[in-house]
Amino acid sequence: MPGTTLPPQWHNRRRESERIRTESIFWPLSGTVNGAKIGADGRLGDHYPQIWKPVIGAINGWAAGAGFYLMLTSTDIRIACDEHAQFKFALLSQGWVGGGPGATFLTRQIAHADAMKILLTDEPFDAKEALRINLINEVVPHNELMSRAESIAEHISSLPPLAVRMMKEFSIRFRRHTCYRSLARPNID
Repeated sequence: MPGTTLPPQWHNRRRESERIRTESIFWPLSGTVNGAKIGADGRLGDHYPQIWKPVIGAINGWAAGAGFYLMLTSTDIRIACDEHAQFKFALLSQGWVGGGPGATFLTRQIAHADAMKILLTDEPFDAKEALRINLINEVVPHNELMSRAESIAEHISSLPPLAVRMMKEFSIRFRRHTCYRSLARPNID
């Protein structure tokens, strides 16, 4: 899990394992500060964008600061607990803008006006608001959060693994291309 002190080879084995068809990240992450631990080299969650397996985020607490960034950059499907999930960009209120692309990731994932409200007010918001602005996919009661995440993972795992992998990789690699350019590259090299 991100935010732990597991060695890099552990992440590589998980990324390359054919037996593991989905990944899950659960909030609150243990052993973290503001949701995620930044490595000694200053990088955060670099291994997750290269995992071409679906990553499901089950948010049951705060996704703030680095944890918010981790959610933006590392999860494909996001489910939040109605009672406990809270979200906050958490930089501006600390007098910091940030040196990373967090604001860019946010403005690419939700409507401009909603992203700007999050960035410029730096106020916390709950799961219902996150769902309304399409930052997350579902809101469920606390007692259903893990079973819902597992249900989605099981469904995805029942699909052809190569097709799932290619769908995720294609979607990420070509999301900023024009339709014409994407059509010109129907397969991933």
